[in-house]
Amino acid sequence: MNNIMNLTKMSLINFKAILKQVGIIIIMWLFVSAINPSFIGALSSMITIVGVPQLMSYEDVSGIDNLIGVIPVKRSEYVISRYVIGIITMISSMLIVSVIYHIIEVDINLDLLLTTVILSSTLIISMLIPTMIKYGAIKGKFITMAITLATIFCSMPIVDILQNPSKQLKNIIDYINNINPLIVSIIISILTILISMIISIKIYDKKEFK
Repeated sequence: MNNIMNLTKMSLINFKAILKQVGIIIIMWLFVSAINPSFIGALSSMITIVGVPQLMSYEDVSGIDNLIGVIPVKRSEYVISRYVIGIITMISSMLIVSVIYHIIEVDINLDLLLTTVILSSTLIISMLIPTMIKYGAIKGKFITMAITLATIFCSMPIVDILQNPSKQLKNIIDYINNINPLIVSIIISILTILISMIISIKIYDKKEFK
């Protein structure tokens, strides 16, 4: 556990190196979301997409694999620390979306919006981390770009649909609200991340360091 926490702290320190680049993109997206609330659904996805792969790319280029190969830590501990970073990013995006929600007028239930944040961030984390581990920074960025575009184009229409739901969808939303959507989304998120983590550990165990 100590190794996982130390690796996570190392990545948080490394995050300072990309903070300016990531910050500019996030601030621009915050501005766009304030103008058009439809973009708020994609805001959390953008934060996760920008933060996690940029950090992993920076560490990959800096030779993180060679470091992991010589310091006394297990490969699985390094992989788990990537998911800890992902979860920290997810929680951060939830806080940012909550603040924006109370600043601008959004005609959608906050719990339902946060449910969307959790599920979209979970999907991104679960796809990005094993992809970056397997293909590295360069090839992984192209795949990341595809995921980014797909997420943005999917998130905005989803928010629009949730703001003006059909009668059938409204009934589904009411049903989900009755069984606490946040709890359901958290359970799904935990299971999805665990499965992705197992896959990533297996990929990294088989990875050959140059």
